[in-house]
Amino acid sequence: MKKILIATVAFIFYLSNAHAFLAKTEEIDPEDYPFLLRAKDLQIYNIRLDLSGSAENARLKKWIDGVYDIKYEYDRRDSDDFNTLFFSVKLEIEKNKRITALLPF
Repeated sequence: MKKILIATVAFIFYLSNAHAFLAKTEEIDPEDYPFLLRAKDLQIYNIRLDLSGSAENARLKKWIDGVYDIKYEYDRRDSDDFNTLFFSVKLEIEKNKRITALLPF
């Protein structure tokens, strides 16, 4: 019974940390990805946006199987100077030699 309990706890620990072994995440500069729709692209709608970059966040996740996830977020919810906006874009890029050749990483 004790071995089953230890094995169960070890398995749960493995599952909770498996993503750390299967993918590598890093912060990226959204300026390096011109195909990424960003909050600044919404300026044509006369929305007052904080374009200083402080409200933007972008991450690249490289999975062990060659798949990439790019996530971009703009979050400016508590400001008197700018419009309230939460904007999120997530791209999932599957392993493909043609597409991978176009990416800047």
